[in-house]
Amino acid sequence: MNYPFVDPAAPVIMDTDIGYDPDDAVALVVAARLVEELIVVTSDEVHGRRARYARALLDALDRPEVPVFAGIDLASDRFVVSDDEIRSVPDQSTEFVDAVGRACESASSLVKWVGQGPWSNLVQVLAERPHVADLLEVTWQGGWLDSYHGGKHKTSHNLRTDVRAAGIGLRVLHRPKLVLSEHTTHPDIRVAHGCGLAERLAARDERWLRLLAANFDGWFDRGRSGTWMHDPLTLSAALGEGFVRFGIEDIELDAEAFLHRRPGGRRMLVSVGVDYAGFNDWLDKAINQ
Repeated sequence: MNYPFVDPAAPVIMDTDIGYDPDDAVALVVAARLVEELIVVTSDEVHGRRARYARALLDALDRPEVPVFAGIDLASDRFVVSDDEIRSVPDQSTEFVDAVGRACESASSLVKWVGQGPWSNLVQVLAERPHVADLLEVTWQGGWLDSYHGGKHKTSHNLRTDVRAAGIGLRVLHRPKLVLSEHTTHPDIRVAHGCGLAERLAARDERWLRLLAANFDGWFDRGRSGTWMHDPLTLSAALGEGFVRFGIEDIELDAEAFLHRRPGGRRMLVSVGVDYAGFNDWLDKAINQ
């Protein structure tokens, strides 16, 4: 299948905890259609099942050449896709550090790292190959600035799942861009059970749609009423689509990876606004092309 890859082509590493909240799978579908040089590394692994699901989805999208690596397993059980969907898919390589190093060292431009899960994989890469920090342009989903849904006791999932790694990554990297949770948890990009994208999935029969629908079904079967398109929005920002506006804030990062505005704090690039209508149009075209 011929996809209209973004131009100019730049290598993209998608670091994803695919197989739980369906927005990760949607983001992978979009990346498969828009990114020619794509590498997938799964985060917060569940016995290699995330990587096998990503492999199955990419194969169904006619992208068998895209490498998939099983990343660090944090002993999670957050995986909702039926094993029947991935039973025939072999385990994927765990040698992601070497693969990332080779990709960064051979690229003619900065490699885009799209963070859609915990920071564990990237910090492992930096621990073994510190020079890679100079070769990456990192965009990450997550972080509540000053408050979590109105409270001050908790940070967002992608930061709190491996707090140590998040703290290291945010301090070591050269100004990563954060697409904050207050902008990704927005009603304009919520997909509710039985409507919109979820409804369209049920009406079509291509293999990739069945795999995507299996993720939505597993999510809704756990009592969830909807999902937000956190990660497709983050991918759009990494690709420079312009729907997410960024600004510099002085931020203190505490021991629990919570983000507070503090004069004189670490200067960080964070999302300050989103063109939701433009993003939704872009996402719809990418999914339905």
